[in-house]
Amino acid sequence: MEVQVEAVTEVLDDASVDGLILSNRDLEIFLVDEIGQQVLGLLDSDAMKAWREKFVRGKVLVEGQVGAIGGDAWRATYIKDMKKRGADGCIMGRGLALLDEDGEAAYKLALEYLD
Repeated sequence: MEVQVEAVTEVLDDASVDGLILSNRDLEIFLVDEIGQQVLGLLDSDAMKAWREKFVRGKVLVEGQVGAIGGDAWRATYIKDMKKRGADGCIMGRGLALLDEDGEAAYKLALEYLD
């Protein structure tokens, strides 16, 4: 994925990019990285450093079962680590569905993690 971030950074100009979505999935077989190291490593990479320098106003989101993998304590730490390393947010679908059928409790939990 780092190669893809490098290509986007090299080819596109600042006016054409509002954000970047990083995947927590192996993009060849689409399986989720159950410990989240792929995204954490990518957030710390030289490719992302270059992307942030070029697309200063761009937002970085993470997808790939962010709210569904790990236990509650680990999940909170993982989301805070992503935020600390430069993620502006995450796309949570399955994690919200797993935590609460109507989504209200899960939504509140996600907000607590992001504080």
